[in-house]
Amino acid sequence: MKHTWHTLQNGLKDFCAANGFDKVILGLSGGLDSALTAVLAADALGGKNVKAIMMKTRYTSDLSIKIAREIARLNGLDYQELDIEPLVTVETDFLQRAFGESVKGITAENLQARIRGQLLMAFSNQNGGLVLACGNKSEALTGLLLRTQRHLSVLCLDSGRLRSGSCQPERPVLKMHLCLLPQTAQHMHMPAFTKNLCVERSP
Repeated sequence: MKHTWHTLQNGLKDFCAANGFDKVILGLSGGLDSALTAVLAADALGGKNVKAIMMKTRYTSDLSIKIAREIARLNGLDYQELDIEPLVTVETDFLQRAFGESVKGITAENLQARIRGQLLMAFSNQNGGLVLACGNKSEALTGLLLRTQRHLSVLCLDSGRLRSGSCQPERPVLKMHLCLLPQTAQHMHMPAFTKNLCVERSP
């Protein structure tokens, strides 16, 4: 697993260097995938070059926020918290008027994910930096990633900024199956207590 960690770290570092990025941006949820991606990015580029954004809603638990803050503190990340509940409410109300009925099912579930992706891309366009997504290979193979994005788009790297017709960022852990993430997480540079919170918590 140590070899895997270094391979991922070097891969991300080389990708950023080859495409002119010295900073990255990601959503830090307090879950294992985003924790792993954040620490990996900090190891590869330095914590100060990692913009980590906790985009909370009314469904975000106190534990998620606590873990996100601790990961950011331990790795020296450029951390920010945003309450996106007002955006979710506005979009839900807009869609309800457009549909002529209540927003339900997968439409409602995907609103949070799409808003988060939109905000990360906005930070990239405004300030530069490569957006990192935190999905793993198991999610991709089972179609979970496709719930929020059903098509691919071509990325255009222009003046150090991402432009895209959809949210299609770089995914550092996309080639890793979910079952490997807890083992890989043991190589994250943080106290065992914080690692265990990320690895053992309920989804």
